[in-house]
Amino acid sequence: MLWSGWVIERRQARYILWMHGLCPLFQEIGKRLGPMRLSFIPVGGYSPRWFMKAMHVDAPEAVRIHQDVRSEQSVGMHWATFKLTDEHLSEPPFYLSKARKDAGISDDRFIVMKIGETRVFR
Repeated sequence: MLWSGWVIERRQARYILWMHGLCPLFQEIGKRLGPMRLSFIPVGGYSPRWFMKAMHVDAPEAVRIHQDVRSEQSVGMHWATFKLTDEHLSEPPFYLSKARKDAGISDDRFIVMKIGETRVFR
């Protein structure tokens, strides 16, 4: 299968890495396995929606996944590597910022790292 996801357990913390469109499975993951300590959620490759909706989430859907899996911290991924879809390569972080604000999620709970940036999550 091309699209898939993983939940990794380590020292009583759970981490999720996911590549897929929005589906009810995220609520199930949150109920059965949540909360997630750290989630890597795609935020790019979403336009046009009529074509990409089943395969890639947009920013509001990424925020919904963050909420559904009960993530303490999320990192937006899958953006600006190469021109995959119609949105501008630099658009996803700005779109995520708006979606995050609309959902009342603080900037530090769902971040997008700069290209080449390194962070330590504890």
